[in-house]
Amino acid sequence: MTAIPGPLDVPIGDFDAHVDRLSTPIEHPAEKLVESAMAGDIRALLALTDAVERHRSGDIRIVAPEEDYVGDHKEYVLRPFAHPAESRFSDGTFGVLYAGASVHTAIDESVYWLTRFYLDSTFPAGTIAPKIHLVFRTVAPLADVRMARGGISSIYDPDDYTISRMWGVQLRSAHGGLWYDSVRRKGDECIGLFIPRFVSNVRVAGRFEFEWNGSKFTSVKEVFDL
Repeated sequence: MTAIPGPLDVPIGDFDAHVDRLSTPIEHPAEKLVESAMAGDIRALLALTDAVERHRSGDIRIVAPEEDYVGDHKEYVLRPFAHPAESRFSDGTFGVLYAGASVHTAIDESVYWLTRFYLDSTFPAGTIAPKIHLVFRTVAPLADVRMARGGISSIYDPDDYTISRMWGVQLRSAHGGLWYDSVRRKGDECIGLFIPRFVSNVRVAGRFEFEWNGSKFTSVKEVFDL
């Protein structure tokens, strides 16, 4: 009988590629509600209350200094670590920065998670969910849990994350991230980073709008390209 690999038995893959991530826009509408002369005061207040800004100033620590990200668009790169949430490979006690090997994968993954959120809400038909398209390079030795390498089918269950979260907790103790098969776009791949310093060359490539009809998203439109 072939032994089933455990989380710490999987091989390491040398990942080096540009990946795509769709993030919820970070906007501060309060600045638009005051005179321009007061906008600086609003930004100063945000610096005192926003977790990423407080991390940058040294007031709090989101990640260890040796694991930190120091490039552009820090508000998007560090956000998952400032506000951890439950996901396939996290139980909600730590952050994971997810990205897809292509923008199509990032879209399919986003549609799935947005649909779950919107179905639990009362958003009316016609609601638009905006997303910022980020592209960045990742160079890192990642735990390779793709099925062809060291993964097991139970971490790819489409709805039950019991085993995948257990793997995520254990992998985080030994690795900076993982490389896995996309569940929402068959044949493509994703990565999940536990350490933001593996991110570089971040740029905003555009913006997408997802249109909700009351029960599902019926269209995804790119509204501008930078």
